Amino acid sequence: MDSSEIDILEILDNNKDLSQREIARLSGFSLGKVNLLLKKFTKKGFIKVENLNSKKLKYILTPKGISHLTRKTLSYIKRSYNALNVLVAKLKKLCLKKKYEGKEFFIYGEQDEIYEIIVSTLKDLNVDYVSIHDIDKASFTSNEKFIVLYWNPEYVEDIKRTKRYNENVEFANVLTL
Repeated sequence: MDSSEIDILEILDNNKDLSQREIARLSGFSLGKVNLLLKKFTKKGFIKVENLNSKKLKYILTPKGISHLTRKTLSYIKRSYNALNVLVAKLKKLCLKKKYEGKEFFIYGEQDEIYEIIVSTLKDLNVDYVSIHDIDKASFTSNEKFIVLYWNPEYVEDIKRTKRYNENVEFANVLTL
């Protein structure tokens, strides 16, 4: 089962009396994809379909569907937790190496969940850092060594431009460590 199937089952679990069109809108999937998934779930016994009237159907998550959703959600959480642990371990290794090399740390990106992971890791390692939100306004002096931690692939062009102007700046995409 992929994440789109989990999304549909969660929508059915959290909402009552939705049409296929409403499920498509909430999930961001096409109406055709929603229709196929609902048929698949009915065959597997994950949902039950009731006629409310001649034009409206009701989709009910069955105990088998709830059990399946719970197992898949737990599996997803475990995979995410393991991925987070791997990310933190790689980030710690990189930060300790760069701290030993005498580099100063910058964090470039919006303050989202990845940002919080980086900040927490740096604090655990007693590493000072500066958050920057505009790479063009960051002051990288030519006699110091810096590492900029980023994670948003949209920043690559900004980073390439900055690399041309200062060779002492190292960039590390924390999601590709």
